[in-house]
Amino acid sequence: MRILLLLFFAVFVCSEKSFEEKLREGNQLLKNEPHADDTMEFLKKLRSMEKEIEEEYFAKPNAEEMKAMEASTWSHVWTEQADKILEDITNNKGNRKKRQAYRDENYPKFLWSNGVNFAFHNSTSVARRVFTRAAAMWSWDTCINFGETDRAKDKIVVVKSEGCWSYIGRIGGSQALSLGAGCESV
Repeated sequence: MRILLLLFFAVFVCSEKSFEEKLREGNQLLKNEPHADDTMEFLKKLRSMEKEIEEEYFAKPNAEEMKAMEASTWSHVWTEQADKILEDITNNKGNRKKRQAYRDENYPKFLWSNGVNFAFHNSTSVARRVFTRAAAMWSWDTCINFGETDRAKDKIVVVKSEGCWSYIGRIGGSQALSLGAGCESV
């Protein structure tokens, strides 16, 4: 049955005949097959929707749709996270010493207390080099140790996705950090 349908569609698409002629020929080929009439009705309905499908497929998004897509693409910090960060910065203004770790009610739950482990998933060689170099700089300039391993339970997995983003702090398990196009410099 599937072979017959595939053959029918191949003939249907490649032929120079009109749609109606192709439909009649296809009906003759499939007349003894179960659901042949349903297939013909489906093809007629699909043909009647051809213009609508083409218009939808080739439609260009309007300005509002573009803004909404851009906002959803680049908003990797949740609103709740952003509000919490701003609240804590405001509350701790003037109380925070230089290079002092940021502490809130979740301390030390979200800290990388045993160093920061990282691995690479589908990163480009440039992104790997940049992240490894940045990790070495952070290790040198801070008391945080970075190490590459894919065996650690908690780790950052550097991926190539849309834009540059990551979660804030340790969330546990494998957590993504994106170094997409334009993120390849330190």
